[in-house]
Amino acid sequence: MSSGDPRPRHRGLSHHTRTVLSLLLGSVDVAVSGALASGLRAALAEAAGERHRLIEQPVDDLVEGYRESGLPTSTMGRRFEEDAVFFETALAAGAALAAKIEGT
Repeated sequence: MSSGDPRPRHRGLSHHTRTVLSLLLGSVDVAVSGALASGLRAALAEAAGERHRLIEQPVDDLVEGYRESGLPTSTMGRRFEEDAVFFETALAAGAALAAKIEGT
């Protein structure tokens, strides 16, 4: 997911994500940030189809901690503010995985 990449195939839901979702042999949970714009959410839901499940994962309380963590806050030369969708999607995935691990 990207909101800052100028290349059309990488803006929004990337062709990489669409391809992976289409080739997976089993179903997966796909974490979705609550801040994700409706157009991006619709594109992800379309790519997930009936096989994969979208899981709402809030990240508002995680963003500031991530910024203060010392971890990288740029991707492909773009800062967090320039491509927040990328970082929020990654935070949602990490939070969903942590919740799944804690629940086992």
